Amino acid sequence: MPPTRSDLHQNVPLQDLTVMTVQDESDFVLNATDGFVDVDHRSDSYYVYPSGSWNKNYMRARGTSDESAGATYELSTDTYSCGRDAVHIDFDWDDAADADEQVDPNEDAARFLANQIQLQGEKLYADTVFQTATWTTDWTGVASGPAANQFVQFDQSASDPQATMLAAAEDIKLLTGRRPNKMVVGHTVHTTLLTNAAVRDALKYTQKLTVEEVRGILAAYFGVEMYQVAGGIHNTAGEGVTATMATVLDKEDLWMGYVDPKASKRSISAYKVFAWRGKDRVQRTRGVLTRTFDIEQRTTTRHEAEWAIDVKVIAPDCGAFLKSAVA
Repeated sequence: MPPTRSDLHQNVPLQDLTVMTVQDESDFVLNATDGFVDVDHRSDSYYVYPSGSWNKNYMRARGTSDESAGATYELSTDTYSCGRDAVHIDFDWDDAADADEQVDPNEDAARFLANQIQLQGEKLYADTVFQTATWTTDWTGVASGPAANQFVQFDQSASDPQATMLAAAEDIKLLTGRRPNKMVVGHTVHTTLLTNAAVRDALKYTQKLTVEEVRGILAAYFGVEMYQVAGGIHNTAGEGVTATMATVLDKEDLWMGYVDPKASKRSISAYKVFAWRGKDRVQRTRGVLTRTFDIEQRTTTRHEAEWAIDVKVIAPDCGAFLKSAVA
């Protein structure tokens, strides 16, 4: 009897192919955004100049030999507090030593932890920034007949996304003297905008555009410097259960606001990301600390990542949240 197929070939893993769901870093909003403030302590305070008193005109006509008009302004403080979120993954020494060359436990651990940091950052952004009842300008999309604090959803034929966003920007300008420089849209909002008749009309004379060029055009169309699409995904199912994948940020919503790109005195920003530097043996980069160490009694190597940050709304007047921008 001649050799069979199974006699002639034994299945072994390919040398040049493994499959891993690695997300594009540009899909994550927080790690790409400005607004980080490196701080020396996990918690502290900062001074706040309230807008109302600072922008009130106290100048008055002055008569002969009269005193000038008196003026004052308020000064208060607010606080931040950096939490410490951490995760680790362990590899037994013998298991790691016996691993196939296509599977590198050390490199895999580094990638896994980097993805965990991105997912946590997106969650903190979703819980803090990408929320209704947080910003002074807080609107909800409706199919038709918008009333106060409402707008026509972008997937409706009567919608005008540019007019809607410019109106929101005008609200922010009136409250703060600043025009928005950042716009973050849910994934479905982005795809809907690309098929919206008004937006298509603005893009129809362009061709062969890259993804980044399209986003650049949309940024200019809406009057901001940065247009970001929130595309980060996560598994919402429990451990050991069939995965349920969803975007971290609600895909039907959007946010617009002014974010100061740096930490500076006498500035304003919708939010800041306070990142603890640490010191001595635990110095961090933007609040991130990664370590690899052996646990000898368990013959195990531990790969660990920790993030000490506080994503904090600084000036609610500087942001606008549009809920249900598409149906």
